[in-house]
Amino acid sequence: MNFTFAMITASQKNPNEDASDETVAKRIWKIVQAIESENIPEYQFILLGGSMPKWLEDEISNRKINFSHWIPDPEIDEQNLIGRKKNYFVDLAQYENIVYMHDYICPQPGWYKGMLEFGNDFQVMINKIYDSDGKRGFDWFINVDPHLFQNKVHPDLLHLYNDRDKLETIPHLLPYDVDWMYHHQFIPGMFWIAKKHVMRFCPLHPELQWGQAEDIEWSFRVRDKFKISMNTACSVKFIKPGKTQPKPLVELGPEEMKVIHEMKQTGWDNRIWAKDYWDKVKNAGHWTEEHENHFTSWKHFRA
Repeated sequence: MNFTFAMITASQKNPNEDASDETVAKRIWKIVQAIESENIPEYQFILLGGSMPKWLEDEISNRKINFSHWIPDPEIDEQNLIGRKKNYFVDLAQYENIVYMHDYICPQPGWYKGMLEFGNDFQVMINKIYDSDGKRGFDWFINVDPHLFQNKVHPDLLHLYNDRDKLETIPHLLPYDVDWMYHHQFIPGMFWIAKKHVMRFCPLHPELQWGQAEDIEWSFRVRDKFKISMNTACSVKFIKPGKTQPKPLVELGPEEMKVIHEMKQTGWDNRIWAKDYWDKVKNAGHWTEEHENHFTSWKHFRA
């Protein structure tokens, strides 16, 4: 199996990156070394955005890695059009398997072996993602909007929430062995793997900026066309301070999944979507005919 590792790094104008360029460069070098240690026969590493200090250029050059560094158009960088940046990788990628990653996600030992175990028969793939403290991060999940139940959730799920008066759309982590929910799942934009032909057929929204959830918007479009698979044999880790998701994560166990499965049989599955995000997209003007079709078919579920 061959891979293109497609890393997007912070632009000078990214307000979400408070680390120095040197700190970012050290993270990138750690990730490059981790990938190199996997002994993948053929791979490509593309870094898009940011600046590279000379020591990093020299280190990479000395290793004779298939590495390239691309700077996006100034206008795209100025506006932080992250969807358009990630779309660049389709034309730059030499291989069919593209690993999309931010500059703070590092593959863990055994990653390539885990990919070989899973095999090449996938369309979109998620790996286990761990926070910097080693706890489960933002990986295999759905978003549930309890307001679609008129500010109530199913009685058997109430114990999942600390504050029943302030329910909002929050990520719910699925058990890794649940593979029947992918039509309702979302892609963690910090790390996913996809076939080049999938990304060419279904690119990210080119006008969404950093912080406008280009991964969520893309998930709505891609999950009905291509299967999302979980590969538990591979893991990656968040290597900068903090967590992969600032919101509290609700982890669904076997009993909760039993309830959800029963509810799914009665049409509850159509209500698993992020109403607040759809509203934000519509208000921002990023509304397509495809959005409208989804919205029209589901609007009678709105609270």
